[in-house]
Amino acid sequence: MNNIQLIILCGGFGTRIKSISREKPKILCEFEGKSYLEYLLEKVTAYNFTDIILSAGYKGELLSEWLEKSKFSNKVKIVIEEIPLGTGGAVKFASKNINKDKIIINGDTVFELDLVKFYHSCEMTDIKVVMKKVKRANYPESGFFTLDLNNKILSFNEKSKKSSVDNDYGHINTGIYFIRRGIIDLFPNKTPYSLEYDFFPTIIRKKAQINFDAYIYKGLLIDFGTLKGYQSAINYFQSKSFN
Repeated sequence: MNNIQLIILCGGFGTRIKSISREKPKILCEFEGKSYLEYLLEKVTAYNFTDIILSAGYKGELLSEWLEKSKFSNKVKIVIEEIPLGTGGAVKFASKNINKDKIIINGDTVFELDLVKFYHSCEMTDIKVVMKKVKRANYPESGFFTLDLNNKILSFNEKSKKSSVDNDYGHINTGIYFIRRGIIDLFPNKTPYSLEYDFFPTIIRKKAQINFDAYIYKGLLIDFGTLKGYQSAINYFQSKSFN
């Protein structure tokens, strides 16, 4: 996997689980005696990615110290933002003009997606967002995408509206993306910029000549950046330890 750069976004403040994460980045939260960062790096290095970047911000020095002492120190690099740059700004900063396709992963999401299979599905697209079909009522704070029959992305609603129909389903963003080399050049330099709320809506609104597709994922998805999600992650890793 020499022709792709894998960027793990781990610069958030972890405000929603501050009582648990305390004064450390969320990705260093431990489950069954091991940080999620270690679980995640074991997963991605097993796919033989050779260019892996941790995009850090809040308490980035703790991530740097952890990485330096870990078994991944010669396989993974870290960049630390001086100011919060948002998801798009972080990707631009981490890329540092490296001309490779990107896979981007939110560092507080537990998943079982086959990243190589996902990457091979991206041959004919410019941007692909991994999405999961869920019951809207269970995700009141999530935005939902509208897709056509070929999984082309047509629109994005930042916040879902409460539905009176119990079986009303929609597609949410999992926080895993493919972005073709060159697309990053469209992002501003050293400026806070969000993939989800700046870039994606812009290319939809302007009907830009960019192939913008969805990859439908049906497997496990846990955002442990919330208290409810954190407990789900605890349950998940406990169940794995007994298998």
